Order: sequence, then C-alpha cells, then structure tokens
Amino acid sequence: MRAPDDFTLPPPRIARAALAGLSPWVSPRQGAEAQLAEFFSAALNLDAVGADDDFFALGGTSLQAAAIFTRIQNELGLRLPLATLYRSPTVRLLAGALDKAA
Repeated sequence: MRAPDDFTLPPPRIARAALAGLSPWVSPRQGAEAQLAEFFSAALNLDAVGADDDFFALGGTSLQAAAIFTRIQNELGLRLPLATLYRSPTVRLLAGALDKAA
C-alpha cells in the first residue's frame, strides 16, 4: 500500500562539503546575509551556504532563483528584478544589492 503524497518526506539536505570547486567557507554575517544564506540553502537543498558561495556554482537553476526572489519579496518586502542575481550571485553581493534597494 502506497502512502499518500502528503506523507512523503522531503529529500535530505546535501552537505556543502560534498560539492567540489567552491571557495573556502566564509560565514554569513548577521542580518540580510544570514537571511539570504537561509533562502539559498532552502532553495538549493543544501545544509549551509557561505557568504561567498556563488549561486550558479552551487548548481542553482532559474526556478530556484525565482523561489529565492519570491522569499525576498514576501519576507523582506523588497521586489528586485531576477537579473539582479546575475550581477550579484553570492549571498554577500546580493545582500549589498538589497541594501541599495531598501
């Protein structure tokens, strides 16, 4: 007997350490960086995202980018064009773009 879809578990988070070619770990600072790191982590299904981790190097897709920007709009009240991520692909750079937009 198959369990209803409502009871399926989400896939386990992937350990950042398992990804090759990333820059050394830099912990996100408090505030916007910490929030964005959590947004990136949730969208990319990673256990952690550092301040200088590049969204695209982490394997990010356009759908995951849209999920991040939806959370930015819903939780931070800022509406930015999705293209902002191409100019500011790291948590630190995107936090700077948020500060300028606020």
